[in-house]
Amino acid sequence: FPVTIWSADISNSGTLFAFFIVALGVMILRVTQPNRPRPFKTPFIWVVGPAALAGCALLFVSLGWNPTIKYFTIWAVIGLVVYFAFARRNSVMGQAEQK
Repeated sequence: FPVTIWSADISNSGTLFAFFIVALGVMILRVTQPNRPRPFKTPFIWVVGPAALAGCALLFVSLGWNPTIKYFTIWAVIGLVVYFAFARRNSVMGQAEQK
């Protein structure tokens, strides 16, 4: 029974992390590429974005360190290693820059 709860919490931590990264990315793009065409804009991004970041961080921390955040961190590191190992050899942008 506890394993089921942990797996749900780990899944929740991944979803919260994804939402956090999206909110951060929207704010970064608003600054670095202000003229980029967008099908829609987030209203009041400098209020909504930080609120989303804070809300995701608060919910993430409330999941607890043991075992949820600990296992999420381990899986995130494994995922990043696999992602960058694959991207280094197979990235279309990376191959175009080498030519």
